[in-house]
Amino acid sequence: MKKAFTLVELLVVIGIIGILSGVLIASFSGSSESARAAKCLTNLKNLASASQLYSSATTWMVCSSSGSYLSEDGKWYYETPGWVSWLSSGIFPSQNEASGTEIGTYHESETDRIYSLTNGVLWKYLSGTSSAYVCPEHVEAVAPKFRPLWSYVMSPSVSGWKYKSVTRADRRLLFAEMPFDGTVNGNYAPSTSRSKYNDSELQYWEGDVIGFNHKAGKGEKCAHVVFVDGHVEKLRQPKGGLSDSQLKDLTQWLCEGKDISFDGKEYEKLAD
Repeated sequence: MKKAFTLVELLVVIGIIGILSGVLIASFSGSSESARAAKCLTNLKNLASASQLYSSATTWMVCSSSGSYLSEDGKWYYETPGWVSWLSSGIFPSQNEASGTEIGTYHESETDRIYSLTNGVLWKYLSGTSSAYVCPEHVEAVAPKFRPLWSYVMSPSVSGWKYKSVTRADRRLLFAEMPFDGTVNGNYAPSTSRSKYNDSELQYWEGDVIGFNHKAGKGEKCAHVVFVDGHVEKLRQPKGGLSDSQLKDLTQWLCEGKDISFDGKEYEKLAD
């Protein structure tokens, strides 16, 4: 006759199963985070490649970061699609049919946001793949009703330039992730209003900043960026975090192609 398990033995087995389950869950979670981070870096690399393909067809002009401009007399607001597009509709009744309205990634209708992607100049160079515009970590973090169709922003400092005119291409930012809606330093605080984090352009002079959205070790974060020369980097967040002013400074330095040092504690701009 087979001996039955005692209660103690059963509890030990259950405990072991629980520990193994926890390890497996943590492992799968880590793998998923790693996969999302890898996809994000690939997206940024593809955006840079698409920008170069676009430029080769347009006398080597870098694509525009913004989708419209105001005429000199202030009467017409023309749509000139950038890497993503604005909507073809007049802001004021007196304006013409070619005028455009800005589209944010979070709060407009899905139809409008899809138009913004498909009418952008990089769409065909990305083989019509919408997933190339959004980091999966961003989708994972943001509440369903706020999930964006794009999560990257383009530096305005190279918008519309000829590639050969871009100095310090290995240090000058091209695309970066924006923070999760309403966040700074990776701390998510959902916003239901149209915020500065919604559009397609990294307007650092208005306080727009890059997003430190990915884990980079225990309790640490990193930001994914791609430069004009096409190489991607993971920028580590200092252990003590970044103040709002430090984050704004770092964003501006990246857009302007400044030499930057990082000692693990802080980012510093080197002498011009």
